[in-house]
Amino acid sequence: MLCRISLLLGRPPSEVEALPVTDLTLLTAYWADEPWGPWRDNVHAAIVAAAVVNSSNPPPQRPVNYTRFMLRPRKAGQAENRGSLLSALRLMARRKPRD
Repeated sequence: MLCRISLLLGRPPSEVEALPVTDLTLLTAYWADEPWGPWRDNVHAAIVAAAVVNSSNPPPQRPVNYTRFMLRPRKAGQAENRGSLLSALRLMARRKPRD
């Protein structure tokens, strides 16, 4: 968490490490309520992707949750995530338009 906070604040880890524990606790609590930076961008993109997919699905199908489209870091040797946003967009691009 310390590295994440230092990257998001634009400060080196040594400066963040020098902060009092109360400040780190407050920053962590704020992050839990209002995430910022790339994580928030990821959530917004996933919500949009889920809305697009749900609007193109026929009514009997269950709605897709946005968490399915959240980008996650790959582990070494891991195959492409089939539930990713890019995979969904590729599938939608190949789909025939409705009449």
